[in-house]
Amino acid sequence: MSNKDKKFSEYRYEGLHRAMPIILVAVALFIELCFFLEDMGILGKAVSGVMLGLFSFGAYLLPILIVIHAIFYREDIERGRMLSRVIFSIVLLLIFASAICTFGHLDGNVVFDPAKSYTDGQARHDGGFLGNLIAFALIKIVGVPGYFIIAGAVIAIYATYVIARD
Repeated sequence: MSNKDKKFSEYRYEGLHRAMPIILVAVALFIELCFFLEDMGILGKAVSGVMLGLFSFGAYLLPILIVIHAIFYREDIERGRMLSRVIFSIVLLLIFASAICTFGHLDGNVVFDPAKSYTDGQARHDGGFLGNLIAFALIKIVGVPGYFIIAGAVIAIYATYVIARD
């Protein structure tokens, strides 16, 4: 097959693109192990501390989302959907972290204290810094029922996006 006969998408899936799914799975495994093993070195402690501080239990979703990106990597490259999948994954991660906070404040009495939110997230309490920030904002704007309507809609949109093959 000559170079002229190759599809454009075949050129785009050479080199680093071919290795990227394996790299993504390795990164996901490293991040997951950082949450459970003490001997992951300085980088492992930093990754665990920062991810838990920002997202609390929501951080456990991050390796799963990275594996989903690895699974759909080639398809996303061919269809030009990589950026939209990354955006959906970030939004889903934020919704998940904020849901953890919201379940802890069903009475609507949520207070945002940045330092406390971060340290509570590292201790696996509440939703972490970003989860608490989003929960605080949405609960103040639309209330707890409104929050769950928005969160449910975002999760449904993400699910249809992952399942859709068009």
